[in-house]
Amino acid sequence: MNTLIKAGQILGRGLEQAACRIELKRVGGDGMFWQRQGGPLNTGLWCPKQDWKKLVLAMTDIPDPVNLSSELLPCVSAAMLEGEASWLLDAVEPMPSACGLLPEIYPVLTLTHAEVGDITCVLINWPQDQWQSIVTDWSPFAGSSANLSLSLVAGFALQTSSSPQLPAVGGGVWLDGDIRLERGEALLWCNGPLARVTLAQGEQGGKFSLMIDEIMVDMDLLHTPVIAEIARVTLPISHLGAMMMGDKLQAEVSLNAEVRLCYQDEEENILLGTASLLRSGDDLLAQVEILA
Repeated sequence: MNTLIKAGQILGRGLEQAACRIELKRVGGDGMFWQRQGGPLNTGLWCPKQDWKKLVLAMTDIPDPVNLSSELLPCVSAAMLEGEASWLLDAVEPMPSACGLLPEIYPVLTLTHAEVGDITCVLINWPQDQWQSIVTDWSPFAGSSANLSLSLVAGFALQTSSSPQLPAVGGGVWLDGDIRLERGEALLWCNGPLARVTLAQGEQGGKFSLMIDEIMVDMDLLHTPVIAEIARVTLPISHLGAMMMGDKLQAEVSLNAEVRLCYQDEEENILLGTASLLRSGDDLLAQVEILA
């Protein structure tokens, strides 16, 4: 998720140059995959099946790409990437292979061909520094922004090993973060704190706003901490990439029925147990109620 947020800082809602646009979108399904030359496996370019089919038809008059001879594959690939995406021609293998893509959020190029229309090309595990310089001078356009679901936490407990540990039921852990829940404060968390925020419910109910009180610097964490999650919040990636202290963001918030003690393993929250929160002076204790 942090990679997507950093990409959002560059792309905003999207950038365009002539007949090419790039934005962050959720895509997936059956398609074709071009391996990046010199890159690790599963790093390259992907095109959905329906777009590949209409491209093959327009270029060769062959309605079913299965009937396309292997000798023509590099020619059709080159026709797809000509123009504003020509920088990709030398970066990928000329021969694609059929490949299914899990629906996730990726940097997506939309190439507009006069004879074909829009063709979608997805950058899979492509290092940001290798495409960022290409799009730096492109112009913004008012595209849509994919959403990310993040944690709102009351604090976190540092760990001394790679296997997060909790005390037995009835025991507790002191939480770092200096959060005052009674004032609506929380940490916006994605593999580490992104910002200190104040959560407020709108007058109409069901709508929440997040006031960005402080942008947090990256924490150098030796081991994954346990977090005390109180809610999930959904925000557009473009907002996350551009947020500054003092911003007030409208958000979709789902409050937890209980405080969830968990840790983040890549993109997933792993539940360890639930807790109640106790205040002792300036300190906050998470007392374990249930262990998962």
